Amino acid sequence: MYATVHKVSQRKNAVIMPDVKNGDQPPICSGVIFNRKREKINGRTRNKNAPESAATADASEGNNSSEMGGLRTGFIIVLTSDAIIAVRFLIHHIFSLGGCALHFSLNLKENLFNSITSFGGFLLEAMSSLDIAVIVSELSKILVGGRIRNIYQIDGIFIFRIRAGCEDFHLLVEPGRRIHLTWYDRVKPRFPPPFCMTLRKHLNHGRILSMQQYDFDRVVMLSIGLAENKASLVFELFGDGNIILLDGGGKIIAAEKYASMKDRDILPKKEYFFPPSRGRDPRSMSFEEFREVLTKDKRSVAAALVRSISIGGVLAEEVCVRGGIDKERDVGSLSDEEVHALFKALTEILEEAVGGKGSPSILFRGEEAVIVSPVKLKTYSGEGFLWRNFESFNRAADEFYSKKEELRVEEEKGKKKREEEDRFQRMLEAQRENLQRMIEDEERYRRYGNLLYENIYTVSQLLEAVISARKKNYSWQEIEKKIRSVKERNPVAKIFAGVKPREGRILVELDEEIIPLDIKLSAVENANSFYEKAKKATAKAERIKKVIEETLKKMEEVKEKEREVQFMLRRRRKKKWYEVYRWMVSSDGFLVLGGKDAKSNIALYKRMEPKDIFFHAEVHGAPVVIIKTEGRTCPEGTLKEAAQFAVSYSRAWKEHLLQADAYWVYPDQVSETPPSGEYLPKGGLMIKGKRNYLRNVPLELSVGVIKEEDEVKVIAGAPSAVSKKTSIFAKIKPGGLPSSKLAEAIRSILAKKAPQELAEIILKIPLDEFQSVLPPGEGEIIE
Repeated sequence: MYATVHKVSQRKNAVIMPDVKNGDQPPICSGVIFNRKREKINGRTRNKNAPESAATADASEGNNSSEMGGLRTGFIIVLTSDAIIAVRFLIHHIFSLGGCALHFSLNLKENLFNSITSFGGFLLEAMSSLDIAVIVSELSKILVGGRIRNIYQIDGIFIFRIRAGCEDFHLLVEPGRRIHLTWYDRVKPRFPPPFCMTLRKHLNHGRILSMQQYDFDRVVMLSIGLAENKASLVFELFGDGNIILLDGGGKIIAAEKYASMKDRDILPKKEYFFPPSRGRDPRSMSFEEFREVLTKDKRSVAAALVRSISIGGVLAEEVCVRGGIDKERDVGSLSDEEVHALFKALTEILEEAVGGKGSPSILFRGEEAVIVSPVKLKTYSGEGFLWRNFESFNRAADEFYSKKEELRVEEEKGKKKREEEDRFQRMLEAQRENLQRMIEDEERYRRYGNLLYENIYTVSQLLEAVISARKKNYSWQEIEKKIRSVKERNPVAKIFAGVKPREGRILVELDEEIIPLDIKLSAVENANSFYEKAKKATAKAERIKKVIEETLKKMEEVKEKEREVQFMLRRRRKKKWYEVYRWMVSSDGFLVLGGKDAKSNIALYKRMEPKDIFFHAEVHGAPVVIIKTEGRTCPEGTLKEAAQFAVSYSRAWKEHLLQADAYWVYPDQVSETPPSGEYLPKGGLMIKGKRNYLRNVPLELSVGVIKEEDEVKVIAGAPSAVSKKTSIFAKIKPGGLPSSKLAEAIRSILAKKAPQELAEIILKIPLDEFQSVLPPGEGEIIE
């Protein structure tokens, strides 16, 4: 087995760009090595971070790295999930710099677990063609017929929210790496990137007509039906990856990355062409085709399987194990029976994986999740290996890749945090040095002024003598020579220490201090100028002290912000039926529901039962609110809380009212059918009979968190209702903070009120969960 490191161009802040064409899956990986230092090599100086042009070098375990010169290297490798088990890169030196590829001989199984212990920043796994085939097979049964509700882009990850049947699904696509459903929530950016907005513009509300993998390659295509035409979305999951939006005629509308390549162009209005396939689709091969393709190769069995057929290194080894063939044997030595055994093993694996007969699993060794596979691999069934089963490969892939994503992001964030801390530390050190310099200047200038006043007569005489000599056209050299000639016997000349002709200054020595004097100023004026400089230095010192305080404050804010936004994927909670509405549980245990729009208002109306209570704020643009009584008598406390709930979520909040009226009636008094001759707007309801009013209800809500079924949930409602459920809450009223800022402030306050362990969980709750329970409009925290 081997790995290939291809030469590519360096990008900003990157040390590798993978260069794997679709279908061209080497048994291990592709990547690039960069020299990270400026060193002399073969008499030449190489620039820092310049990509190496390395000659083919044998880096197998038998080589002695000390014989490979003095070049230290840094690198990152991008792996397919098939390839990950075969890597052990313990490289310290590279000898030659003349070629473009580096090959590694590795023993697959021997190096499996000793090789891979850290993923953040060093090993980023990608799905294999077989993984994608299984994923697409599962997704087709779930998503075809569904509608795209929204699209999100979080750094390099795209999330497609798709409504299929009666359920929302979240399809995650990371170009160049993976595609699967996800059950984890990620913090979404406030402002979507331009490409994400383009996808939304063209695809939102579109229906998924089909989903298929192209020719067993790492390419997936969605066909999407729109109002008047069709579009296609292509996910390229090889190399750097890409997402390309096509019109109904197959021309490119937009792409995440544009490029001109040898065999095709990814450019607007150009026709899209799939990348050339270099392997054969094993699902459609007969035994004769398999034998013909395999026996053309003159390498080992495992290498031939990888190169000639579109399967990766892990699957190739599994085929050999199940077929009972040594993977290192030459293909030419195989008999027909042995070739048939390999074909049978391959067919068996494909039927298990793609045919839905396999057991989607993650392979663990200890606590480390190492491999995700659509079938259990017999290669790794011995002691020390533990397979954890999942109900689908989408579930297994989500668990595996999302955890690796978490590790990777934490590593990247840790690096950024250290860089930010270093930047502030350097800034602080410079400010403190500046402060010390100002303090020293203030002391020195004040001392100069004091010394001049203490010796004012002598200094004045010296200045007068120098000024007089200059008026007589004596040069500075002549003046200095004359004064020094009488220095031993003249008390005035004794304080003379030299001249600065270009500055028009003389130097005097007083109490072992050398003081520069401006000959255009008198002795008193020189002393006062030093006092003035001392004052300015003092003022600068005070300003620097304030700057230092601000820097320290910012450092604390960065630390607090880092703690608050610490990355952690949260498993998406399966919501209860009533959580599609606004809701609260009253202090008496009654469920109170509120509509979010005209559609949900009508849905709530239709959910009313004879003993329920209908509430409405006496404000235009208020939601339908019902109390689900389940046949019980509703206490007065619940009526007041429901009224407060109704007015707080009405337009009155947006208009910054502090009080509003609400009323309640029974279900039989509510109708969506207007009287004859009258008109009722869409979503409107008619109220008949007596209304029971609650006047001057205060617009106040509390937002808190509760722990329920091992999950932390954000709740909101009337303050008395929320305080009955939790002590961790914040009370709000209409104010001046936009919902995003208000949500952030609420989360921070709740975290401070909570115990340490719960505080960490609260700080990781996405802000949109807090925003979703806030009334429309601005607000402020009052408690």
